[in-house]
Amino acid sequence: MAEDIALVVLAKSPVPGKVKTRLSPPHSPEAAAALAEAALADTMEAVSATPVGRRVVVLDGDGGPWLPPGIEVIPQRGGGLDERLAAAFHDVAQPALLVGMDTPQVTPTLLASSVGVLDGAGIDAVLGLAPDGGYWAVGLRRPDEQVFLGVPMSSSLTGEAQLRRLRALGLRVADLPVLRDVDHDDDAKVVAATAPDSRFARALATLAAGTGRQVLVVDDDATVTEVLSRYLERAGYGVVVVGDGPSALRHVAVAHPDLVVLDLLLPGMHGMEVLRRLREDSPTPVIVLTALRAEMDRVAGLESGADDVLSKPFSPGELVARVGAVLRRSTPFTSDHGSLLCLGPFEVDLRSRIVRIGGDEVAMTARELDLLVFFLRHPRQVFGRDALLERVWGYTVGDTSTVTVHVRHVREKIELDPSSPQLLKTVWGVGYRFDPPAGGDDADS
Repeated sequence: MAEDIALVVLAKSPVPGKVKTRLSPPHSPEAAAALAEAALADTMEAVSATPVGRRVVVLDGDGGPWLPPGIEVIPQRGGGLDERLAAAFHDVAQPALLVGMDTPQVTPTLLASSVGVLDGAGIDAVLGLAPDGGYWAVGLRRPDEQVFLGVPMSSSLTGEAQLRRLRALGLRVADLPVLRDVDHDDDAKVVAATAPDSRFARALATLAAGTGRQVLVVDDDATVTEVLSRYLERAGYGVVVVGDGPSALRHVAVAHPDLVVLDLLLPGMHGMEVLRRLREDSPTPVIVLTALRAEMDRVAGLESGADDVLSKPFSPGELVARVGAVLRRSTPFTSDHGSLLCLGPFEVDLRSRIVRIGGDEVAMTARELDLLVFFLRHPRQVFGRDALLERVWGYTVGDTSTVTVHVRHVREKIELDPSSPQLLKTVWGVGYRFDPPAGGDDADS
């Protein structure tokens, strides 16, 4: 029975310099690690949704936000990959299908069908080959270290050698679908195109959007600015650093950077005043850094016009990811299916990012527009704040108060009475739902 088969992921913690090293170049170690984490999150989500009796990650390193609840964690053992595979099957100690962390395009349907093949009558093993000569999945009805030990790994002949070993041991082997894994940048692009809605595809798009963009970092702490500059530059951004508010305002007026990273606790002029003055004259996206962890301080930053707020301490990699996400969402859309999105009185030009309601143009920030477009494309569907944070902001973890603030701002611009919304409604205890006005159908684009 399929319930007797464990679904196993062999994985490494996504630490820069230790994962996806063949993606560097063109990507920095930090960017490669961000892609690895996105791929791992996609894989674990598919595993969580697959109907099996046991789900396990055999892990080298520590868990993280990519690890969903209900997944058993077993430490990796062994030196080479052949030893680690043998140890994984030995430690799981039951029939198992094992996949890696390099195929973010896997789906619960594919995994379930692969488990079903392994559970088939007369089958001892399954093997899913990759186009580069390796393999993305292997399954055994009975753990046996001799299946793996001594098989040459990480080469163009690995899949063929593994298949020969399985057959040499007298095992009856069934083939799984061929699936491309992510080893090099070309693989990443192909896989992202195959699964455009995956976290991996969004992470790759975020990195691509960042290349060549200019970021102004405003902070008087030399240690912080040195670290942030290094990480941003490795991700492909040009970086300018200033240490006070007046210098920041002068630089924005003259150089027009693509994004500003703004610390609130600046000498002389407070960062909130800098933000207020920026918003009087410039639509430049701003990410606010604050050492104040109270929700009211984060909300105050958002209310003052920040596109995102990040509380210290934070990882430099998280800031790089958020910079990319904000920039991607402040860039005009392009679409092969037309640039006009219409639903009832709502009309959004996706190329120019202009919103009209009943023919009247309505000014919106980049993130407000993204949120409105998302709801227009998903009418009458309920989304929680966590789901909106991931699907509109591109974050798998973060402060959901930013969603609350932006929903309120959108209501102020589309509702006749924002205190009693008739379009963008709260579904108590669940999230938000957009109900098109009478006569409105699904959005056309």
